[in-house]
Amino acid sequence: MTKMSKLIGGSAVAAAMLFATAASALDIGFVVADSEITKPFDTAWADRLVSQGYTVTPFADETPADDPGLASMNLFIVSSHVNSGDFLSGVGIDQLVSTITYEPALYDDVFGADSNPNRSPANTLPLTIEEHTHFLAQAMNGDVALTTGDGTVPTAVGALAPGTTVIGTTLYEGSPEASLMTLEVGALGGKEGAERTFPALWIGVPVDDDWDPTTVTDAGWKILDAAVEYALVPEPSSFALIGLGLAAFFARRRR
Repeated sequence: MTKMSKLIGGSAVAAAMLFATAASALDIGFVVADSEITKPFDTAWADRLVSQGYTVTPFADETPADDPGLASMNLFIVSSHVNSGDFLSGVGIDQLVSTITYEPALYDDVFGADSNPNRSPANTLPLTIEEHTHFLAQAMNGDVALTTGDGTVPTAVGALAPGTTVIGTTLYEGSPEASLMTLEVGALGGKEGAERTFPALWIGVPVDDDWDPTTVTDAGWKILDAAVEYALVPEPSSFALIGLGLAAFFARRRR
């Protein structure tokens, strides 16, 4: 059961409504190879997030994991425009908030894929939705075109960690490989033989920093918007705390 399916009950609904109105207070850390977002797709996505009410703060991949600026973020997006070695020794994979990434060289460290994930041609091989009931699928099914232009999409090739949930695949050398996936909080991820649980949600999305953003389809943006929404929803325990706070607030108003 995913966290979205567990958000039931009056207090959770009220908390979700409160949370939805607070997008402008949410800060997304956008991790790139340097301190500026320069790649075409990265720039377009960052602009889209700002237009949706989020604050976007760029970070270099080598930023120390204990940097105070990182601690104030509500979500990280890790571009494929990073050096994976610098990221692993810098920002790192153990931040305490959700991370969305399209850097395939991190897939072995998180999702348990081969250490050198490959990329499939995105314009000729559409995303195939494997779990259409998952929130990230956005009620889509079958083959979904992500872009009408040239480009590649990262795929996690090989056996994945037990905790990895595959929502969508693309073909690599005739074989369907994961390209839209999650590792939920507490699920078993990481390299084979060194699996462990992670302190926060990870999402792998099928895009690339070199894409021409004008060629991204409505379905492609829909999946990315859903990934951000899914990543920012608090865990059920957090909803419970917010719900208790709301209950106390309304009780105080009645008095």
